[in-house]
Amino acid sequence: MQINLSLVLLAVASCSGQSIVWQGGIPSNDPESTQKRSEMIGKMKFLKEEEAQTHYIVQGEPKMFVYLLQWDVEYLTITVTPCSVPVAWSVRNMTKHGHKVNMNLSNWTLDSFSMSTHIYEERNATQRFYQVVVDVGVSGSVEIFVSVSPVPVSQLRPTANVTVTSRRHKGQLSVRWPPSSVSPHAVSYWLVLTPSTPAKSLCSAKIMAGLEANSNIDEEVIKGNITIENLGSRTSSIIKGLKPDHNYTVEVFVVNNLTGLSYRYGTATARYMRTRPLPLRDGRQTDANLRKMDGRATFRYKVPKATPLGGRLEWYVAVCGTGTVVDAEVRHKRRPIIERREIVGYSIITLNNPVPSATYILRINSTEPEMLARITQVQVLATTKGLHEPILPKLTSVHEHKSARSCRSVQLGWYPSSPSPSSNGTNFLTYCITTKEVHKSEMFTPTPDQCAHSLALKNHDYSTNLCFRRTVNKKMITKEVTHLKPWKFYDIQVAVRNGNSKVLSYEKIRVRTKQHCHR
Repeated sequence: MQINLSLVLLAVASCSGQSIVWQGGIPSNDPESTQKRSEMIGKMKFLKEEEAQTHYIVQGEPKMFVYLLQWDVEYLTITVTPCSVPVAWSVRNMTKHGHKVNMNLSNWTLDSFSMSTHIYEERNATQRFYQVVVDVGVSGSVEIFVSVSPVPVSQLRPTANVTVTSRRHKGQLSVRWPPSSVSPHAVSYWLVLTPSTPAKSLCSAKIMAGLEANSNIDEEVIKGNITIENLGSRTSSIIKGLKPDHNYTVEVFVVNNLTGLSYRYGTATARYMRTRPLPLRDGRQTDANLRKMDGRATFRYKVPKATPLGGRLEWYVAVCGTGTVVDAEVRHKRRPIIERREIVGYSIITLNNPVPSATYILRINSTEPEMLARITQVQVLATTKGLHEPILPKLTSVHEHKSARSCRSVQLGWYPSSPSPSSNGTNFLTYCITTKEVHKSEMFTPTPDQCAHSLALKNHDYSTNLCFRRTVNKKMITKEVTHLKPWKFYDIQVAVRNGNSKVLSYEKIRVRTKQHCHR
């Protein structure tokens, strides 16, 4: 059966609270036909723009939805999102006048059933009337949304990088993601955790968790292996109660608080792993990324069986990054034997009289998010054969003798380092001075990055580099740095090593050469 479009438009207007005056009036019909048409119009579901609607559809009884676009828009988008049931649909549009509305659903050809979100998008859409027919493979709910926003709904797809890290607490994962760039002050975030198969839509996740498709929650809901939580404006969460060595799918959904529109913002696969200590081999460096380990790294070292009694076990710990601070402690048989201490940049931890064949645990912690963001990695080396790294003086600042400054050179002074007790009478230490030309506005931090000097040499990230050997004594070292440019700023780093040992850095200094060169 076909219905004159004027009747439908009148019904749409009455449902939306508007009044429409038609020239020529509504064509008259006999009472029986008018009643049938009114009944069919009554079965129609009228859609409004920017308002998410959830409808329950019975299998084999497809529903028709109608929408009247009353002004020209840059984009018109109609989406149908399955809520745990496969959906097939079709969309037709027609002008306001001169067309009939086809109410015979048997004449409609729908696409194949699928669990994907169906999107109809029309650019530069003009005033028209739209019919949407939706059918389901199994009785269930669908979510329909009409948008006239200049941002097409098709662009609201998973783009966020969801970061998942294991926490130090048993059975917990930490989840973070960046804030949405679309209406950031008008959205809330929902977190969904499933065993393996993703929910793909928020309404589907709600049904899986035993909720209504259009329901709202204020606290975490857990049903079986499904967890769903409304986080409001938060962009991070902690997931608890996970089983070790099990796979999980983490999905983040964005919900527009004004329209109710939801879409999947980001997804990630996660596997909770028990945090096991990193093994240390005698004399070999092991690196750990504290950010990925939620701020805690644990290292295990087993003392060689042949280690003589009365020996010494040493850990070299370098925290890579500028102005970095961590806490460290040594444990044996689950009890601390070296109390927690603060490490600024680097440190050497010494244990006297280690027990042969015993296993010692070194724990490195950084719990402050700001500090954790500065730390790139932690380098640890353990040995019972003695470390050869030099010992920096208590005062590690480097001074410039400004009276000796010229347009192409500066003169620096600093206190010498000492060889380690395990160096077997070393008489020389090697000092290296690297310079890097910088702009005055660049941020400067004197605290050294103990890993940066080696990395700069490896990547040739410096302006000049000078290395020299110096006899071990207590006299202050003075050195002229040459081959600089006039009237330029330089960051200068002094570092020291003992043969092939690790490189240790003094504090950085920023200098500026003279503007004019005097002959």
